Amino acid sequence: MESILACPKCGTEINVNDVLYDQLQKQIRKDFEAKAAKKDKEIEAQEAIKKEREKVLEEKQQLQDLVNGEVKEKVKIEKTNLEKSLRKEIQFETEEQIKELQKNLENKSGQVRELNKT
Repeated sequence: MESILACPKCGTEINVNDVLYDQLQKQIRKDFEAKAAKKDKEIEAQEAIKKEREKVLEEKQQLQDLVNGEVKEKVKIEKTNLEKSLRKEIQFETEEQIKELQKNLENKSGQVRELNKT
């Protein structure tokens, strides 16, 4: 069903259906473009968040690697210091035992000399 109107000033016939169709088409196109632009912004935001997340994960891994390296180094240093400390302690104890044994030996030797004199 066509609806045709005549312009009151110039008398040009206007098809109301075509005008309404054009207006609806423009409105739908405008709405669609707005939704598409909004969707594009959402996608860009999601991609930015994804890139940021990947960057944070990469930095976290680098930090973890750095921490692990420093922990290993400190454990190595602490182990070395502990070994040195234990060696000194063992050496000191061994020297003390040797001195004690030498003292006992001298005492026994002195007792043997005394017995030999008597």
